[in-house]
Amino acid sequence: MSSDEHIRAYVANDNVPPENIPRGDAVGFNAILRERQIARRRAESLVKPDTEPSRVGLWVSIIVWAAFSIGLFWSFYSSQTVGIRIVAAIGLVWSSLWTRFCALDQHMTRLAEICVLVAFAAFVSLLTTASTQLGYPLSLETGLFFSVVAALIVSFLNGSKVALMCAIGCGLIWAALHLDGYIDSGNVTATIPALWATMIWQSIRLKSRSGALISLLVGYVWLTGNAFQALNDGRLSLLYLAAGTTVIGTLHYRAAKAAGDEGMKGTTPHVIIGFLIANFGLLLIGKFALDPSIDIWRNSHANDAIIRLSWLAISGAALFFSFLAGLIRRKHNRMKLAGVVMNTLLLGLIPVGVWFEPVLDPLSQSTFNISVYPAIGLFIFGVVTANLIFFIANAFRRAKYWQVLAAILFSPALLTLSRGIDLVDQENWVLWLLGFLAGLVVILLAVEPQLDTSETADFRQSVSSS
Repeated sequence: MSSDEHIRAYVANDNVPPENIPRGDAVGFNAILRERQIARRRAESLVKPDTEPSRVGLWVSIIVWAAFSIGLFWSFYSSQTVGIRIVAAIGLVWSSLWTRFCALDQHMTRLAEICVLVAFAAFVSLLTTASTQLGYPLSLETGLFFSVVAALIVSFLNGSKVALMCAIGCGLIWAALHLDGYIDSGNVTATIPALWATMIWQSIRLKSRSGALISLLVGYVWLTGNAFQALNDGRLSLLYLAAGTTVIGTLHYRAAKAAGDEGMKGTTPHVIIGFLIANFGLLLIGKFALDPSIDIWRNSHANDAIIRLSWLAISGAALFFSFLAGLIRRKHNRMKLAGVVMNTLLLGLIPVGVWFEPVLDPLSQSTFNISVYPAIGLFIFGVVTANLIFFIANAFRRAKYWQVLAAILFSPALLTLSRGIDLVDQENWVLWLLGFLAGLVVILLAVEPQLDTSETADFRQSVSSS
């Protein structure tokens, strides 16, 4: 093969980068390649150290960690004095954190998370010893409170998902015992919403989908326990409970949609849960409006003053965060600003209407000579029907079949609660149809940017940016 043929065969190889193909003098080209390789090796030597970090510190910390672990187990097993138990527990906490630092230096993340778990267990044993042996008035709920706070602090400072799950686990135990009526949170009740919000925020910060889901479960269990305890004690009416359920469910739904727009994965279960909770609460309000005189709705406003203020604060906070979620959706061109404001105001009509419900019917009859019952109930059932149909259609359009299945399974609840409605009567089906059309129009106006064609959306975006 001649030199010309050799060069032609080499150039014809498309897999070779152009900078590696000799152009003219091959000897000079090889020299250039050698200089590039030398420069690349020098750059790599500056970025990557020549030697790995020494593991002597890690092995020393592991030995100390194991010694304190054995010491703590031995002190409890052999019923040693309180001082020995406390020293062993404190030593295990600090040796675990030391070992975690050395493990992270060696890129051993699993060992680091195990150290966090052991440190948390040592902290719990320290609280137990202080409560049972030293005579400190530390109740179960107070101990769970300190455990949640300590785990959240460790998770925040170290970015540990295991510490976060420990905090969420203690919070779930706390909420479950409160729901069962086994414990009374007492003075630390006011801190629960702040701790719950911190769990959710830290879960989002660490991108922990399981943490976010279980954190929401903690909040729902705690809210359910307090609501049903107040309901059984006669301090909260079923109507207020239904309204609060609607507002909180709507917040969950809109926050999940906003999180999906931000690129967070695993939001589909939250969308489904929020949608079902919100519409179930709306159905209960509609059922009340169909016939407020039935036994289950008696004393619908016999609420304790503190419970009413708490309900109002929770509803107001839910409305505010729902508005913020709508602004996030607007940023991603999923909703219009007018739609965000309109949805928030319409959602605010629910707690406002429930709060002033005793004067609505007399005011309507004296002003318009029309009773709001059962007209509002029929209207609400029409709105829920529109929500359900649009949810199914939109989920089917986006090939999210789990949402379609969940909405279909929710349909029997709508049919069961609307059993007493006689749609043969013209006035009834007209009111139902008005609610259906109103709900459909509001939804379409709110999500209009999602219904634009790609050409129209690109044209509007180019016009707005010009």
